Amino acid sequence: MKTPFNKNVKECVEYILKNFSITRKNDNALILYYWLVCDRLPLLNQYLDEDDPLFHKKFNELLKATTPETITRARRLIQHDEGKYVDRAIENKRRALEKMYRDTAKSILDFY
Repeated sequence: MKTPFNKNVKECVEYILKNFSITRKNDNALILYYWLVCDRLPLLNQYLDEDDPLFHKKFNELLKATTPETITRARRLIQHDEGKYVDRAIENKRRALEKMYRDTAKSILDFY
């Protein structure tokens, strides 16, 4: 899906990571910023009203939003593969959790 500024998903995610530091630490913030900045979706509480005759049309527009998985996949590509906009504290925490999960899985497999 192209964004309003003719950027692809990866370019838009990189723009957001560069300009909104909170999105480097929080995927939920990244997704909300993406929907607001790139997909140009208005805030939901101001947008959806079930009594609005255009409710179904607006709701269907929201269903076309870029999926959270696509957005976070682009973030992982930019931060992990390209090493850009990395928050070292968050990265260290993620690596520690990843090691713990791998060690736990290995110990379970070794048990059997």
